[in-house]
Amino acid sequence: MHWFFDYPWGPALTWLVVFAVLAVLAVSFWSIRKEIKSAAGLSVIGLRLLALAVVIFLLLQPLTKAVTTSMSQSYSGVLIDTSKSMSIRDEGKSKSRLDIAREILTPKGDDLLAKLKEKGNVRLFQFSTTLEEMPIKGIAELDKATGDSTALGSAVSQMVERFGADDLTSLVVLTDGQDNAGRAPADVARSLLVPLFVVGVGEKSEEELQDEKDYAMENVVADRRVLINRTTDVSVSVTSRGFPNRQVPIQLFLGNRLIASTAVPLGPKRPRAEGLLAYTTSTPGKYTYTVKIPVDKAELDDQNN
Repeated sequence: MHWFFDYPWGPALTWLVVFAVLAVLAVSFWSIRKEIKSAAGLSVIGLRLLALAVVIFLLLQPLTKAVTTSMSQSYSGVLIDTSKSMSIRDEGKSKSRLDIAREILTPKGDDLLAKLKEKGNVRLFQFSTTLEEMPIKGIAELDKATGDSTALGSAVSQMVERFGADDLTSLVVLTDGQDNAGRAPADVARSLLVPLFVVGVGEKSEEELQDEKDYAMENVVADRRVLINRTTDVSVSVTSRGFPNRQVPIQLFLGNRLIASTAVPLGPKRPRAEGLLAYTTSTPGKYTYTVKIPVDKAELDDQNN
């Protein structure tokens, strides 16, 4: 800890003001020096000089500065999926999904753990229904995937809660993406305050691909500024996966009010289509419009509609 002055007008100007005040006082005292004849008079002058010194000291705005240093342990968290689906050997592969994930982390493959260690501390976890920490050296012995289900979102959430946002610098998750328990991964990812990196392993079978059904809003193009009483077009690109041929509606809302709609043909042979919505506004102002595809109950993900 040390003292220093925080000069209100900068060092040069502040000291110039101080010296100017002292010079005026010196001339004033010199002019009346002969009139000061008693000890009491000298005492009064001394007290005034002391008060002036205090004022000048405060004018210089004295401050103290203390520097403390603290060390915190930050970590990168690595999560590896050990649910039963990770034991699958995909068609044309001689290794299971777990074997592939393990090789990504070790010198046999990408040596990801070593690369993360170069940047800081690393802690390794395995998860299926629960999250369990394991020693880094234990990755070589991790050869069984027996978890009954995969709680991907819950595992990520527990990881953040265990470390806290301050100590956890990043999350790396190795999984085949077969999530079927716990919190929704998309909801957890949206609330994260740390970077999340997902390394996908495995391939989806034809049956799995056929079971996935989804409509998605791929792109919306619209002018940010429009003229009142003029028709404005909104171009929308949508995609379909897993559904049969059908006319898919696209809707334009102002708040909760439907103001325009159209439909586009989508299906296995036409998985992507463009739709055009038109609307007219008659009142100047700032408005927020929303484009939606009605959610089908069979959809895998209704967050991209």
